[in-house]
Amino acid sequence: MLSYTMAIQEESIEPVIHIHFHNRGGHTLDDLFHLWITYYESKTHFSFVFHTKDITESPSVWQVCKMAMFMYSLTLRYPIHHYLRKSEIMIPDTGIRRMLDWIFAIQSPVAPVYIYDTHNYTDIIDNNVTPIHIVLP
Repeated sequence: MLSYTMAIQEESIEPVIHIHFHNRGGHTLDDLFHLWITYYESKTHFSFVFHTKDITESPSVWQVCKMAMFMYSLTLRYPIHHYLRKSEIMIPDTGIRRMLDWIFAIQSPVAPVYIYDTHNYTDIIDNNVTPIHIVLP
């Protein structure tokens, strides 16, 4: 089962939330959705950085659909203003990239998504790597 650990950088006005996905148990997708809604309800702008290198099993089709459905629900619940500024997704392999392509084929993101190929890098910020793909709302 896909789960995650989290770290929040609050060094600037807008928090940057680092989500480290893995398969070892911890926070669930529902927890992530609750966190996301909490920022929307408090009208706080924020960004996500999703780290996927520790995913050892592909997410289920249900989890992929659940993410797409959640993004769709955001467009209905908040049709005018979205507080998510951007998402950056660090992917080390093509399997995760295909899953993301599938999610964004079902539902467009609510904010720009920058996808980085990180299989050769340990820290994207130190290496000034450009995104391999950008998905716009």
